Amino acid sequence: RGDFDIDKAVDFVQEAAEGEVARLVDLVRRYACHQVDLAMASAPPLEVSIGVVRSFCDDISRKASEQTSFEQWLRTASDVDLSAKQSLPFFKSFFQTQLFLDLMERHVSAMVAERRERKPMPAAGDG
Repeated sequence: RGDFDIDKAVDFVQEAAEGEVARLVDLVRRYACHQVDLAMASAPPLEVSIGVVRSFCDDISRKASEQTSFEQWLRTASDVDLSAKQSLPFFKSFFQTQLFLDLMERHVSAMVAERRERKPMPAAGDG
């Protein structure tokens, strides 16, 4: 029987948890990117004010907050394994957390701002 090293165990668990959290953050970022791409592709370009940009971001976040939209995207994500019995229920639960919604809104806003610098924005409510 080997010696039990509590410090090594704590480090191992912390690294594993950090890795999973980073994976979830990346998943939310990719989903938000997908939603921004869809919104920008389906709306005509238009130079806009800050208020209109916020409204556009809110529209994207509202559409992305629909669980069926997330589930549909999740089923097509190439690196998400939904074969385990608890995978989809886990992601459905995660989708309903404030953490998910806050991360998604933050990523949507950042991506819209980044893309706004590259090309004119679509009008809010279009598409």
